[in-house]
Amino acid sequence: MSEFLQWNQRLLQWTDSLGAYLPYVYNETRGKTDPNHTILFGCGDPGFCNNMEGHPANPMLPELLRHQRGYPESAVVIVSGKWHLLAATIYSQHPDYGIAFQACTLYVKSPPIPCLCLPVYEGPDSLIMARAISHLNENDVKWMGINLSEYDFLAHIQGMQCCEFDTACYWDRLKTVYEEAEHQIIDVLWPFLQSHCYYSGKTLLVICTDHGRHLDDVEQGFLDHGHGWLPGHLECAQNCSGCRDIWAIFIGPGILRGITSSNTYAIEDIAPTIRYLMGFDNPFEEGLPIEEIIDEDTSRSSLSRLAQNLLIMEPGRPNPFYSSTTVRYLVPQALPIEVRIYDVQGRQIWTSGLTRQSTGWHNFTWYGEDENCGMAPPGIYYLGFHSEQKYQAQKLTLLR
Repeated sequence: MSEFLQWNQRLLQWTDSLGAYLPYVYNETRGKTDPNHTILFGCGDPGFCNNMEGHPANPMLPELLRHQRGYPESAVVIVSGKWHLLAATIYSQHPDYGIAFQACTLYVKSPPIPCLCLPVYEGPDSLIMARAISHLNENDVKWMGINLSEYDFLAHIQGMQCCEFDTACYWDRLKTVYEEAEHQIIDVLWPFLQSHCYYSGKTLLVICTDHGRHLDDVEQGFLDHGHGWLPGHLECAQNCSGCRDIWAIFIGPGILRGITSSNTYAIEDIAPTIRYLMGFDNPFEEGLPIEEIIDEDTSRSSLSRLAQNLLIMEPGRPNPFYSSTTVRYLVPQALPIEVRIYDVQGRQIWTSGLTRQSTGWHNFTWYGEDENCGMAPPGIYYLGFHSEQKYQAQKLTLLR
């Protein structure tokens, strides 16, 4: 946190014209990377203190989005150079969510720099960002978490070892890595988003840290963070004042510009703010949306436009199927809707006809029949919901 206050002038000047800066966000819950990222991804309290302890009990935002809106795995993505982070945070243990609704994972690795005796170097950030942008460019992404991990990695003892415990070298290296991360966000990611026809004008960008660092051992460069488990106990230790200090920046539709908040917030409040602006539900939520940065005049007509005006379709169950499959879908307002089934050549083989349906949840069951009351052959089909100018579809696999 302390070095951020010295090095952040470019980032804060950029933010001032585009969004909101929250300097007083506290992580009172967890001190290690994996549980912190799980909280940022929407779980609330994951219930573990150290890295690589398994999966959280409750679903995260990627799972909720896939479950509620029927998004494919490629639409919700986590990009990182940390394999243990990907292993722990891509899905929960919740029986109604979990691996069936997991996030797409993009693991970026490179050879270690010479001074590190490690098999995998976690970074550099330029490769992580390049992989993220490549996926964004090739897919219709709805939610993405990008872990720029190089600064965290070198801020530990490994960075000091690389500098042969020369403190000046250590801080110079950290500043260079910080400025590179800043460059990747300001000069690479944001211009791409604003120039892309799919993301321009409708993408929320959130920049934040997951933890601070101990205030002890200052002369050696704050070489650790978080306390993990209390010795001899089953609960987590509280974070020290250095470890708890984090910050967040929000930029994009639905966010007020030029805001620097003097209020305090918790790490658990970040994901609910994202969820609120995107307009979907999280019944497991533990934080609260940060109201002071939200522009209510634009938020519900921008990021949440998709949720308000389009059908929300859950995946067919079962799928693949033999005799029948059922799709649950939400009609946001009374609409005339037609259900159509297409084969892989795009030929319509069945239609329900246009009927007006009331607001709320509905079920549609397909028994594998065609328009001639015969049975369709086994294969891949597409179930489409048509309403006015809107269209939602998903792939079904019929077995015989």
